[in-house]
Amino acid sequence: MISIQQLLQNPTAYQTNLTNRSGNPALVDMVVTAYNNFKLKNAELDTQRQIKNQFNTEVMTLSGEAKTVAIETMKIVSEAIKGLEGEVRELKENYDELLKKIPSLTADQTPVGKDDSENPEVAIWGTKPTFDFEPKPYWDLPFYKKYVHQEDGVKAMGSRGYYLSGKVAWFQKILFDYALELIMKKGLDLMYVPLMLNDKVLTGTGHLPDFD
Repeated sequence: MISIQQLLQNPTAYQTNLTNRSGNPALVDMVVTAYNNFKLKNAELDTQRQIKNQFNTEVMTLSGEAKTVAIETMKIVSEAIKGLEGEVRELKENYDELLKKIPSLTADQTPVGKDDSENPEVAIWGTKPTFDFEPKPYWDLPFYKKYVHQEDGVKAMGSRGYYLSGKVAWFQKILFDYALELIMKKGLDLMYVPLMLNDKVLTGTGHLPDFD
């Protein structure tokens, strides 16, 4: 998820970014408005809390009817604080949800197009082979069907799940080991991290809510 402070400092960049991504640039103004509403209500809540804190100090110096009147007044303030806390919470959730819909800024050199058909070709490596037969897509090859198990993977994890077995599983391990060897040569440390990610992490990295 992007930083609200970065968006407030440069809303035009995010509006342009949304336009380039075929999104709705009006989302930026909606976020700014929602955030300002939250700030105003939160400031009101802070003021009421300060009044209550000041009373807690002063009430000890009062007695008799003056103390009774002050306590009754503070009950009203406490109820106001309770109501404001609910409003602030709702306003915070509202601007957070809107903020999640705004994607990170793309690099300046990223081409703008309606879909991948407008992606420019920047480099070609090697020579594209020609065949005297019509090639099959990889998922129709017997090799693929034997060692890649998509149906079982979908049952276990959802749309992108799959199992690898046999030679393909070994081939993936070899590739991972080779990549790890290259990385370690650059002086980096090996680290094992949690494989289960929670909503907070996935939202913070921009995977949610778009890829829920």
